[in-house]
Amino acid sequence: MQPISDPVAFLHDLGFEEVGNWSLVDGLPCCTIVRHGAESGILYAFISQSTVLYVGKSVRTLARRMYGYQNPGETQRTNRANNDNIKKHLAKSTVGVLALVATDEMFYRGVRINIAAGLEDELIKRLRPLWNRMGVSRSIPGTI
Repeated sequence: MQPISDPVAFLHDLGFEEVGNWSLVDGLPCCTIVRHGAESGILYAFISQSTVLYVGKSVRTLARRMYGYQNPGETQRTNRANNDNIKKHLAKSTVGVLALVATDEMFYRGVRINIAAGLEDELIKRLRPLWNRMGVSRSIPGTI
């Protein structure tokens, strides 16, 4: 498997679109979604410049999923970790949101395939986003 020289361009080539961004409001992460907020069964990525920070999927709407990161519950480990990651990263750079809205239906032997679910693991494996637990170790010097 060849390394991907421009991970964000790679996501764009797959059909990911820029749909929003994160900002700090009163010191707390706040996500503004400008497109596809009502879409569900979606694959999304957090990016900063040419770096993919996180890849995830949601069976809920994109807006509802981002709300979970903004307002994590005590037992929501992924939401809490990403809320903290976003807050720390925004102190020195930007965090954008890309989304893939899969309109093509795919089937395997008559069974519908969820494209977002099917792509998520492979993208994490290939892109090794810093904030995914299956991605690069958080202990790498210079990462957040």
